[in-house]
Amino acid sequence: MKHTGIFLLLLLLLQGLFAQPAVLDESYLDPEFLRFKTELTLAILDKDADRLAPLLHDNLLYSKENDPATSRQYLLESLRSDPNHPDWKELYRLISFGFSRIKGDNPIGIASRHPYFFSAPSFELHPGEGTTLLVTGSSVNIRAKPGTAAPVIATATWEWLDFHHPVSDEVVEPNLFVDGKSWFEVVLPNGQLGYIVEDFVSASLLTELVVVKTGQGWKIVSFFHAPGC
Repeated sequence: MKHTGIFLLLLLLLQGLFAQPAVLDESYLDPEFLRFKTELTLAILDKDADRLAPLLHDNLLYSKENDPATSRQYLLESLRSDPNHPDWKELYRLISFGFSRIKGDNPIGIASRHPYFFSAPSFELHPGEGTTLLVTGSSVNIRAKPGTAAPVIATATWEWLDFHHPVSDEVVEPNLFVDGKSWFEVVLPNGQLGYIVEDFVSASLLTELVVVKTGQGWKIVSFFHAPGC
């Protein structure tokens, strides 16, 4: 399915101007980058690896391939071979949460004379050293127990909540994997415990996308999450 570039460009501009408070997409601040994001969005929506290829830096930092010299080709071959590859979904999730424009040198060390780079998602993944998460949706159900059969005790819309990390904290509920999904134990403002599914929390989004302006234009230099995440 093909999409109209001009229409999508306008949608992306509006996304930046009227984003949710926690998701401030700054793509519109650079018209050239906004055009890049439009092309990236079209490639992801169409699951078109050939269209994605020129948007990737030759020395891409990629979580599933340690060697930057071969990681770009490894990613492209994976995406070409499987239209349902999980990285298509991950790329879509990342760009749907917008890009932050960050001043200074990019963290990947790719040469650039540009005074800033862009990074997605636009919100900080792990503020408060892993003690809070962002609810990434509107009227998201918070349940009394993990699982869709449990009663709904509250809803949340694009807000930060304290949560118990199953690795570093002691969780009350021993089974946080129910209905084929991971659930997160959160603390509501009134102190009550609740559970929210992985699909709607920032803590389940572990990958970051970094885009740097090179001599060949804007390029994705990192599609990466840290080991152990």
